Amino acid sequence: MSTADKTTPLTRATLIGYGEVGRIFAQALAASGLFAVSAYDILLDADNENAAAAQSMREHAAGAGVTLHNRLQGALAEAEVVISAVTATSAWPVVQAALPLLPPACFFVDLNSVSPAVKQRSSELINAAGGRYVEAAVMTSVPPYGIKVPILLGGAHGPAFIERMTGSGMSMEIAAADVGTASAIKMCRSVMIKGLEALLVESMFSARHYGVEEQVLASLAETFPGIDWQKQSDYMISRVVQHGRRRAAE
Repeated sequence: MSTADKTTPLTRATLIGYGEVGRIFAQALAASGLFAVSAYDILLDADNENAAAAQSMREHAAGAGVTLHNRLQGALAEAEVVISAVTATSAWPVVQAALPLLPPACFFVDLNSVSPAVKQRSSELINAAGGRYVEAAVMTSVPPYGIKVPILLGGAHGPAFIERMTGSGMSMEIAAADVGTASAIKMCRSVMIKGLEALLVESMFSARHYGVEEQVLASLAETFPGIDWQKQSDYMISRVVQHGRRRAAE
């Protein structure tokens, strides 16, 4: 049963990028009963090399109540909210591609892990074209939280976006009225988090190579007794394995 009143029109939301994050957000928005959800991914408009990935997207979308488009123009045609969730290297090209296709006053929410400068440049373009750019910095890994993952927002349209997404389940906080601050917070945090991951990967792989993994973990536990180093290293190494390619781009 939908949580929306039958007389209330659904907000038309489009996800650009239907990878891990795009699927999580699209499915949750559709499940809320408040949004008519569409999505576009470049792999849907690709050659046979990506046929398996495209089929996986179609199967997921069918089960989640999400309408997939193999052209960006179709996905954006009537959108009121656009959420960009692509790789870092694709974030700026997506802004350029979406710019002439965005409906007037459409929110463009940039979830991507790119520099403050790129988000500022994107904001200038989107806002000048009549859209409403919202900087969004995702502050931790999405899968454990789903759509409730903590997000910092930046830009003049942040408060209006929070109001528009009432009932979506998103957990958002305004970081600043300007664009760039939220991404700077995330970027500086990521230096620490991903730096620790890199150090643990190098330390643990080297320790295993020399057969001294247990001794190294015991020494770390003695120096930093508040951390379960075995659990922490297992988790961080698994994240690097799973998301290494994306993080290299970031």
